Amino acid sequence: MWCLSSERSAQACGQGLCSINSGSRDSRSCSSNNNSSPAKEGSPAKGLDGACEEEISHTASESSRPPTFRKARTVDLTQIRKDVHRTFSDQPELQPFTAVMQGVLQEYAAADVEVGYCQGMSFVAAVTAHRFRSVDKAYPQFREIVSGIRGLWLPGLPLLLQGEVAFQGLCSSCLGDLLPWLSEQCVSPDLFLPDAWLTLFSRWLPFTMLWAVFDFVKVSGFPGVLAITVMVLKVHQPTLMAATSFQELVPLLKELKCQPGQPDAQDLVERARELLPNAQAALVAAPQRVPSASSLSRSGCRIVHQASGVELLDSRWGMVTVAGLAPAARGVVAKGVDRLTEVTAAAGHLSGQQLSGPPQALLRAMSLGSLLMASGLGWLGSLCAGPATREDG
Repeated sequence: MWCLSSERSAQACGQGLCSINSGSRDSRSCSSNNNSSPAKEGSPAKGLDGACEEEISHTASESSRPPTFRKARTVDLTQIRKDVHRTFSDQPELQPFTAVMQGVLQEYAAADVEVGYCQGMSFVAAVTAHRFRSVDKAYPQFREIVSGIRGLWLPGLPLLLQGEVAFQGLCSSCLGDLLPWLSEQCVSPDLFLPDAWLTLFSRWLPFTMLWAVFDFVKVSGFPGVLAITVMVLKVHQPTLMAATSFQELVPLLKELKCQPGQPDAQDLVERARELLPNAQAALVAAPQRVPSASSLSRSGCRIVHQASGVELLDSRWGMVTVAGLAPAARGVVAKGVDRLTEVTAAAGHLSGQQLSGPPQALLRAMSLGSLLMASGLGWLGSLCAGPATREDG
């Protein structure tokens, strides 16, 4: 079978991915979509929002290697500390590895200052930390996975935009019935692809399947992401096409990992590998879209739906840390918040593309109201199950 390295696929789609030296872990400069200047060793790197930076150190007690000192934006470090405790909150076995997750994310944010930290990356760090158990072992793996598809999280989200076009081209030959049918139900790819890709399928596949997929993406780059996307949708195509409305489809697409009939991990990867040549061709043929063409934007560390103001990956937590809840309560809260958030984003999408004036303002107000309901749901669940730690984003 034919397989692409992450560097070759990056060159093919012109994303200007950085190569980060695995020995010294210094950040290396290469051309990028916004032609940013390279970060200089020992000098502060300019943040996305001009935020100040601080030094972080990993002491010998945190890992077995000698201490290393790096610079990362304060805004990145702050968001990382919040997100590691609420990523995969339904997986208690990850709790012992939150320090490893945090160390991995801090290392990468310092080494690749152009990307820094963006929400969604914590899911990749969580799986990698659980697999390798220490920063020393997990960081090189995380870096290799993320650096090959870093355009997903770069300011402007260039690879996400190009990928949506490539996905539609690939689906025309592989999922000829599904995509037109989703369109008839007013479900466009930008309503479900960002959530799948920015978390690297962490909400589409069971936790136990994720490392096999990450290992595949590490070698194949973004063409591998496209191929996995198509194969997962193909597995669930009968269920999706049995749904009769927009309201049924959106929660299904949000919770594919909870659906019956999950594929075998290795079988999924092998089928995706067969699709790699077509995926690569679709990516090369896809034009690069300008950021203004997207309904999403990156604001600091967060991905924001522009029409509604919904924070795509953050708002589902309801602004309340649910890690302290009992598993049953945690599941109820998470599912309720997820559904509210997804419908809110869909309403914002429609308001931005099909309506104007007072109707658009009304739907935007409904979006904000749904977010408040999501926050209240999480807060009420925490009161019922015991004290919860409140977070401001």
